[in-house]
Amino acid sequence: MKGIGKGLACLLVGALTLGATGFVSGSVYAENAPVVQATLTAQATYTGTAQGVSHTIEERENAIGSNVIVRVPVWIEKSGVEGYGTPKFYTHGGRLVDDALPVGKWSMVSFETTVSLFSDGTTGIVVDVTNCDGYTVKFGEATVTANGIPETLLGGATMYMLPSTVAEQNESFVILTENGKLIVMDGGNYGDGEFLAEFLLSFKSEVDAWFISHYHSDHIGAAAYILENDLITVNNLYYAFPSKEEHDKYDGTGRGKEYTKFVAGAENALNVERPVKGWTKTIDGLTFTALNSQSYYPVAGTETAYNYGNNTTIIYRMDAEDGESTLFLGDAGVQLGADVMANNAEMLKGCRIIQAAHHGQNGVAKAFYQFVGGDIYLVNAPTALWYANLNGTIGSNTTVTSLENREWFREVGAVRTIVAMESVKTIQ
Repeated sequence: MKGIGKGLACLLVGALTLGATGFVSGSVYAENAPVVQATLTAQATYTGTAQGVSHTIEERENAIGSNVIVRVPVWIEKSGVEGYGTPKFYTHGGRLVDDALPVGKWSMVSFETTVSLFSDGTTGIVVDVTNCDGYTVKFGEATVTANGIPETLLGGATMYMLPSTVAEQNESFVILTENGKLIVMDGGNYGDGEFLAEFLLSFKSEVDAWFISHYHSDHIGAAAYILENDLITVNNLYYAFPSKEEHDKYDGTGRGKEYTKFVAGAENALNVERPVKGWTKTIDGLTFTALNSQSYYPVAGTETAYNYGNNTTIIYRMDAEDGESTLFLGDAGVQLGADVMANNAEMLKGCRIIQAAHHGQNGVAKAFYQFVGGDIYLVNAPTALWYANLNGTIGSNTTVTSLENREWFREVGAVRTIVAMESVKTIQ
C-alpha cells in the first residue's frame, strides 16, 4: 500500500489491488493482510486495472481523470467499541464517501471517484480516512468499473431536496422542469412553510403540480401553511387521504395535526385530484404514476395496527422522458412495501433514484430495497436522525434506525446517498 502517513494512531490493513474478483471472505484479510501504522487522518492508495478503464502505458492519459465506481469491503474495529464507529471515508478530492460503519463486520462501501496519476507514473485511486483514532481499518479486495451513471439524470429537470427549518424531520422536494414548470412533492412541516414559500417564489409565483404522499404533518404542514394563507397559486393538487373520522379513529388526532388546515386550504387550489393505483400525470417530460391506492385499515397483530398513517402513503414513480426513473416512497411501511411488491412489482423495477422511506429509518423492509435496488438514495433527515444512536448519541427511538438502513443501502450497492440534513441538495 502506498501513500500511508507515519506516526499515526489507527491501523490501516490491506493493500488491496483493484481487480475484478469481488467480495472475498473477510477472514482472508484479517489473517493475511499486512499491517501499517496510520492515524487520525490516514490515506489508502489503490492501484491496478479497472474494468472499462484503460491503464496501459500507451493510453494512460485517457485513464487519468476517468470517472469510476469503486466497491470495496471495509472492516473497522476498536477495543471496547460496539455498534457503529466514527471513521469517515473521503475521496481524495474531499467528498464524503461513507461513515458510521458497523464495528466488527465487513461492509461493502461503494462510491464514485476519479483515477489519479502518481509520481512513479502509475495510476490508481486514493481514499482518505479520518476520525479513526484507536481504530483498525481493514480493506478487502476492491472492484473498479467505469461509471455508468449519466451526468444528467432527469432529462433537463432539476430536483431540490429541502431540509427542515425546525427541529423535526420532514419530506420536501421541489422540481423545476426544463421548460420552467414547478412541481412539489410533499413540502415539510408547518414551520417550514415560510422557507418553502420563499424558495418557490424565487422561481415563480405558481406551482404547476403539488403531490402529497400522505397526511402526516411533516409532509403536509408546509403545504397547509401556503394554501391557507394563499401565498402561491397552486394549479393542481394531488392527494388521497382517509376520511377525518378514519384518521381520528385509527391514528389519533395528534398524528396529523395539520390535516384539517390542509383540507380546508386545498379549496384554494385550482384543481384537486385523488390519485389511485395506475393514475398518471405527465408534466413537461416527467411522468408521475401512483403505484397504489390509499386503502389501508388496521389489522390487529400486524404492522398496520401501529403504523396506519405511514401505510396510507401513495408511492409515486417519476419517469424522465430523457433521463432516469425516481421512486418516491414517502413514509411507506413494511406492509405497504410488501403489498406493492406483490401487486405492482414491474413498476418498482428500473428506478435508479430512490427516496428512502420514512426519512431513512423504520420504513419499508430490507427485502423491499433488495428488490428495487437503485444507485442513488435520497434521504430527508436531520443530523440527529441520520446518526441516530451512534455510540450512544440520542437520535431516534424507532425499531429500525438510520444506521441499520444505511447498511441495507450499502448491501444493494448504492453509490450515492444524498442527505438533506442542514442544506438544500440538488439532483440534476
